[in-house]
Amino acid sequence: MYSQELHGPGHPSGPGPFPGWQHGPPPPPRKGRTVLVAAAAAVLLALVATPVVLDALEGAGAKDLGSGSATDPARWRINVPAGDVDEHSTDVPGLPAVDDAALAAVDGRRLYWAMLARQGTRPVTDMVARNWSTAEEYETEFPANPVTHRVGIDWRSKAFIDESSGVTEDGTPDHVLLRCLGNDRYASYIPKNEAFGFPGRWDVRPAAGPDGYDNCADRMRPGKVVANSFAGDGIAPAGLSPEQMNAFISYLDGVPGLIEVAPPAAVEGSDGTRYIQLDVSLRPQDPRGGGPTRLGGAFLNAAFAQTGNHPYDYPYSIDLDDTQGRAMRYFVDPQTLLPAYAVMSDTSPLTLDGRPLELDNITNSYDVYQYSWPDELDQAAMRAEGTPVFPLRPWPFEKITF
Repeated sequence: MYSQELHGPGHPSGPGPFPGWQHGPPPPPRKGRTVLVAAAAAVLLALVATPVVLDALEGAGAKDLGSGSATDPARWRINVPAGDVDEHSTDVPGLPAVDDAALAAVDGRRLYWAMLARQGTRPVTDMVARNWSTAEEYETEFPANPVTHRVGIDWRSKAFIDESSGVTEDGTPDHVLLRCLGNDRYASYIPKNEAFGFPGRWDVRPAAGPDGYDNCADRMRPGKVVANSFAGDGIAPAGLSPEQMNAFISYLDGVPGLIEVAPPAAVEGSDGTRYIQLDVSLRPQDPRGGGPTRLGGAFLNAAFAQTGNHPYDYPYSIDLDDTQGRAMRYFVDPQTLLPAYAVMSDTSPLTLDGRPLELDNITNSYDVYQYSWPDELDQAAMRAEGTPVFPLRPWPFEKITF
């Protein structure tokens, strides 16, 4: 299989990843479950380039910029200093009512920060993620998906669930299943064969080694970016303190134009449940470092660094390129102010003056998320016992495209 030796902030530097790398970030890789190895390598190697720190930057956090500290945004090629840390409430006036009149008075940006603050302080997360590596694949195949991933994490102990299935054309999981049994072993489930009278059984193997499964061997280990993909929804961290989330959100909130939030709206799913629809955009901005492109995902890493943690070691998984932005539609539970579902699509890189940058090896992938918020991990999903039931809920909306 592959190994993930890192270069960039906090890791030994290596030679330049491609000709002319000194003049800007490399062409972003095509994103997708089947190409995450190449994607992570390109993103990480891009960080070899030394950022340019502008002397003109002043104000709160300016002394940290270029210092090389854990919270230095320049380690992520972002030369925008951190400002003051504000307290972001997890409550929103007017909620949990879900009607047009109530939502008309709700500040969408405040709701988004409240939702992120709640996500980021959850000690346990459980998410089903479906990825299509191109918009064309999403358009023609949804809801079918060959590899749908469930990742549950106890951020206190770093115990985890990692299991995958396929999704059929009718939107239900099929029988294919791989399951991690901790970091040491993984299991594949072979369903019963009624024609030959074979019962269903688990095939258990070592996770490490040439026939292993690195997603199991390396998940929740420092620096293993590929194995830690889909540890989150690409935006929100988890397992942090309220103070750390205030620092994370304050950085994002302090970059003009980076996060745009539309007014919330009331919607009802086919499951009969009413949700708050919240449309959010991560728009790439000038990193003020003299490079040729705007950056989007890199701002998320710089924001996460304000918590004092290294994104690759925590792990904080954004699963998009440094140069890309993201279009997002959340369906928020009005009672918990946590997302129940979301659809996200990566956007194309932009030059500094806002023109689209056409690159052959990057595509706008789609991700569809199903969230659960348990107090403890499902222990049955961490053992090779019984007949597995993949916890995919029926998608309660029409197909959403941006």
